[in-house]
Amino acid sequence: MAASDEWNWEEEESSSGDQSAEEFGDMFAVDDDYYKPKKQATLATYNRLHEYSGQISQIEYRKVGEDTLWADKLWNAGIVLSDYFDDPEYDFTGKCVLELGAGVGLPGIIAGLKGATLSVITDYPKVKVINNLKYNVCANIPSENRSNMKVMGHLWGNDIDELLEPLHAIGREYYDLIICADCIFNHFCQTDLLKTCDATLAPDGEVFVSFSHHKPSIAFKDLEFFETAKNEFNMDNEKLFERQMVPMYEVDNGPAEVRGRVYTRKLTRSKPQEYLDVLDDEGNLTGRKENRNIVHEQGFNHRAVHVWIIDSQGNLILQQRAAEKLAFPNMWDISAAGHVESGDNSIETASKELHEELGIYIPPYIDGEPNPKFEKVLEWKNHFIINNGTYINNEFIDTYLVEIEVQVEDLVLQKEEVQAAKKIHHTAARQAYITGESDYVPLISEEMQEITPKFFDILEQRYGN
Repeated sequence: MAASDEWNWEEEESSSGDQSAEEFGDMFAVDDDYYKPKKQATLATYNRLHEYSGQISQIEYRKVGEDTLWADKLWNAGIVLSDYFDDPEYDFTGKCVLELGAGVGLPGIIAGLKGATLSVITDYPKVKVINNLKYNVCANIPSENRSNMKVMGHLWGNDIDELLEPLHAIGREYYDLIICADCIFNHFCQTDLLKTCDATLAPDGEVFVSFSHHKPSIAFKDLEFFETAKNEFNMDNEKLFERQMVPMYEVDNGPAEVRGRVYTRKLTRSKPQEYLDVLDDEGNLTGRKENRNIVHEQGFNHRAVHVWIIDSQGNLILQQRAAEKLAFPNMWDISAAGHVESGDNSIETASKELHEELGIYIPPYIDGEPNPKFEKVLEWKNHFIINNGTYINNEFIDTYLVEIEVQVEDLVLQKEEVQAAKKIHHTAARQAYITGESDYVPLISEEMQEITPKFFDILEQRYGN
């Protein structure tokens, strides 16, 4: 098997680049009889559950021999995540993936086979372990299809520059997906593992963590990982699913059913609480602020912005609201909109919402003055009640018109807020809103019914029919 220097897995074991376990105290402490002397590398096969055109149906992998820091097995947690990621429903398109504590690297290989933009597979920086990962990648992914694959050593909690280099080479900053399959049983290293995750994860990225309670009597120590993630790294965890497997060790302390069960959770960064300034009935600050949810539950007055993007030909950009939105899910709406958070002002919010929802950045100020690109064309108040009275909206709205030339395919949509975007001439948009087409945000308030025609009158005066 020919390989470039990057993928050369055939070099002799060397002490260079290795770090002895003694340097890290009991970081890798195991039972005295865990490592079998002169244990040889073995080959095994993972059968994929789904067939993909032009792809292998089996993944052949090698398990390292002796003194391998747990890289001598395909762990149950790795099988479970591999099955999950290999499902046709899981889409790796556009994702940059990092696998930590990879062992034989199966989930990371599947990410590469399924078209991840980048799949970086890492484990403890020991030559034999890293060479074995390279072997497994080379055995399953031809050299001509390996440009999106990287293998490297990484010691959790240490410098991450090398982990970020492959990202920077393709113009990306952070990883969209981090895979941790059976990593948290090493309790001494949990915080270091989280340090690496935190330093390399994109703001909207996800960390998939699969694990078993190999020692049920101290299962609480496994779960401390998630407490630390929340308390020290501001990450929430979501329980995804459980799967019963045969325990990794036939004879061990604790019930086999408990030791064989694999749990899968997902970590995401906690969203900061959003507070809004409460206004009086004239739109003036009262000096009080409340959580956004409370504002809508109680119907407090607050400020918001609407931003309409239009080109020189009179074509508007509309967004389709995400399915998870509380108000008007899946419906076509303004280019961008949002609440003015406490302490912010209107034009700053308009700039922020455009950038977050559509990936368009227009600075709110130029030389300390408001950017004339943001033209405030209307100021009005809107009131409506939806969702069986649980969502009360009392907004003072600043409506901005921004004329720029932009193509829909160049937009970067915020998936939590926006599921699609389109261009439509302002006359067609007016028709859709005024006639109440079912897939457009309805004009449910008297204020909306009054202000919407006024807005489109402005567009007609400027851009014609």
